[in-house]
Amino acid sequence: MKRLTWILVLPLAAVAVIFAVMNRTPVALDLWPLPWRIEAAAFLILLGSLAVGILVGLLLALLTGGARRRRSRRYVQANERQAIEIRELRRQLAEAKRAATRNAAASSLPAPRLATVPAPLGAGEPPARPVIVNDRP
Repeated sequence: MKRLTWILVLPLAAVAVIFAVMNRTPVALDLWPLPWRIEAAAFLILLGSLAVGILVGLLLALLTGGARRRRSRRYVQANERQAIEIRELRRQLAEAKRAATRNAAASSLPAPRLATVPAPLGAGEPPARPVIVNDRP
């Protein structure tokens, strides 16, 4: 990235220096509605107006992009809150699963078993579905 920057900056700087050397003649600039008159080298006036234009453009970009930056900041904060909530819910789920396995292991009751209840089969009827049988007293 640094090389790319230098590849772009060095030729532009060379062009700016050549432009400044070639345009040293004084130029008078009248600011018509105002009573001011500026006399400076042509390259100073041109590069100065370029700098002012860049600054005005940056200022406008900052002013108009404020709402978008605020909205983006709110989205980032909401995402962070939701990530924290997801971590907390996952932790609670893991604790609940551990507690359930501890309770199931400590319980002396047998687990429910599946059995099929025989039913008369008619023409084209599917076989009976599994039914939970409770053997607990």
